[in-house]
Amino acid sequence: MYQKLKMKKIWTAALIIPLFFSCSEVMLIGAYNQNVDQTIQSISSDVSTLFITIEKNIQDNQDYSYAVFRNSYIKIESEISSCKTIASGIPKYNIIIKQIDLLSGSVALLEQDHRSGFFDTTKQLTLDQKIKAVEVDRSGINSSIESMLALQEGLKREKADK
Repeated sequence: MYQKLKMKKIWTAALIIPLFFSCSEVMLIGAYNQNVDQTIQSISSDVSTLFITIEKNIQDNQDYSYAVFRNSYIKIESEISSCKTIASGIPKYNIIIKQIDLLSGSVALLEQDHRSGFFDTTKQLTLDQKIKAVEVDRSGINSSIESMLALQEGLKREKADK
């Protein structure tokens, strides 16, 4: 009798435990966070403004040296740092932290290119060639930001579906 009761408990547990785990949701990434999303959007806006201003200054034969844009870089870098701080406090945000690190590296490379003048000033370049030199940096940074925004949008939709 005791043996039958013990077997019944084992079979009941064997049926209920898988049912319990099949009903639970596995999250590989943290939930949507509005602060992270808004900070990424702000970074995107500031980076776009930076590029457009540099390009306009080149087109208008205005000063586009690094010194003129230093404060813009400081603002963008501080927003990236703030975004990383926020993301670091959210469980399972490792993917987003890696994206932030990649963006930070891209901005650092842009800043380095800007300090060097984007292109060889000893060569006579056309206006289009100068703009294309800046656009090379722009495309890499835009790709990073687009992927970050796409991930945030996916997380946002997942939150809305619940």
